[in-house]
Amino acid sequence: MVITCIVKGCDNKEKVYSAVMFHRIPTHHIQRRAWLAALNKNQKTPLMTLKKWRVCSEHFTPEDYTCTGTRLKDEATPTIFKSLTQQSGSSPNAAELNDIQQDLPEQEENFFVGVPHSTPQKHRAEEPTATFKVPLSVQLTSPLRSSKPAVALAPTWTMQSETHHIEATVMDMSATSVFDVSMTSEPAVDTADTSFVPNSSPSTTTTGSSSSISGQARGWKERKWIVNESKLLELFQKCTTCGAAMCDLNQTVTQFGSRININWQCSNGHMGQWESCPNIRGMVENNLFAAAATLFTGSTYTDIADWAGLFNLQLPLESTFYNIQASYLLPVIEKSYTQQENIIKARLICQSEDGEGVQLSGDGRSDSPGHSSKYNTYSFMDDSTNQIVRFEMMQVSQASSSVAMEPLAFKKGLEKILDEGIDVKVELLRRWMSLQHHITGVHRWEENGMEYRCFHQDLSAEEQRTKRWLKGNSPAFKALQAMIMDTRLIKDLQKMTLFKHTGQLEVFHNALLKYCPKRLHFQYPSMKARTMLAIMDHNENHSTKREQATTAAGGY
Repeated sequence: MVITCIVKGCDNKEKVYSAVMFHRIPTHHIQRRAWLAALNKNQKTPLMTLKKWRVCSEHFTPEDYTCTGTRLKDEATPTIFKSLTQQSGSSPNAAELNDIQQDLPEQEENFFVGVPHSTPQKHRAEEPTATFKVPLSVQLTSPLRSSKPAVALAPTWTMQSETHHIEATVMDMSATSVFDVSMTSEPAVDTADTSFVPNSSPSTTTTGSSSSISGQARGWKERKWIVNESKLLELFQKCTTCGAAMCDLNQTVTQFGSRININWQCSNGHMGQWESCPNIRGMVENNLFAAAATLFTGSTYTDIADWAGLFNLQLPLESTFYNIQASYLLPVIEKSYTQQENIIKARLICQSEDGEGVQLSGDGRSDSPGHSSKYNTYSFMDDSTNQIVRFEMMQVSQASSSVAMEPLAFKKGLEKILDEGIDVKVELLRRWMSLQHHITGVHRWEENGMEYRCFHQDLSAEEQRTKRWLKGNSPAFKALQAMIMDTRLIKDLQKMTLFKHTGQLEVFHNALLKYCPKRLHFQYPSMKARTMLAIMDHNENHSTKREQATTAAGGY
């Protein structure tokens, strides 16, 4: 079921990457009356209907939220309506709202510590196919310039009637907070690789440079062409200033990775410099884009270099590629992944706070079969949405063997999910075993270095005193404990625990092969970033409806 906002005139819907949050109508009668009055809804609306209603965060002010920005204050009511007064013909009774809010209880304990605020954004029209809705942006800063930051965005595949083409997304990052890495702290580079070394002086451009059609986009979205060098040099046969012929001896051609520079001089002494792409604060623009396009599509430098080598297409050297990846691309991927993960976690925390609980399934994936694995990636999936909630990557050096990595990754990941305040409901076996503590009046205990508690509410001192608990050394307790911990019963209960299909997790693991092929080895930072790319790709595209392929005759 698609969650939509019930406010008249609001068309917000819950989406994977949307920063808009959706809030339930409060169940407390005073708060419920305040909300219904503000929304101009009937106060006698049945509770079963109210449970299905949601109000999005765009109808609340920042002051309505707690310090973490994800939980509404108890006294908060929706107050922002675009044209609700004109549409409904009347406005909510302000005096009634004030009277109701005076009776609101004090603010509850904050359950959203550590969950960052998500700023609501305007929705764009939905594409027929999947896109990276959160761009992977790169901002390079220089102490000498203050121009707009460069943006490296993942390519967007757009379906057209008969052909496919790549359409990139451009953002104006001047008013956006993006990852910032200063060029003043560059990593060590190969001295023979000049493609990553900033030029000593700003490049100059003649009238014969990259001037193009008025209004054409720059950066990632600007179209690129494969041009033979001989055809390119035909443009430098005559001077653009006086028309005099140019001598080949007065032309100097230099290469900076994927960029070609031409210094020319005509017989009358006019001279100039031309470059095939601009610099981004000391870095060749197309070198950055080539590295980003390689990593963001799950490819490797070896794959691209082999293809380019057969084509004799010029690319930045391998050392340049890995320096760009480590300094700029990996941090950008982690930032974008964290944004998506925080949105998903905030939704699950709200779901837990509403008492619904979360149904998760999990599975581990090793980077190679058998007992020679170096990495194990354990992924947790929300069964209701098929979204990957969290992953935990374990190295063999952290475990006693490659076989032991999966249970360790599972335990570590589940503990972090529970620490976030997400209520995971699949715990049949542990609840059964907890009976041996409850019947003796012990409701909090430690087991395997972790603290557990009974699922019931805390008992009052009077309830705890008057109940007839079994003594831990009594024959009755020992007999009951023997029944609870019976080996055969425990074995049966393990099979009776809520059965989970992991088919969708296998679908994700198949997508993970695109970014982390098992036959290739990656260093830990690269393996982690590629896993994040796979998760973002899966969470965006797992529910995308694709048209069935047809033949030229129209058949299937």
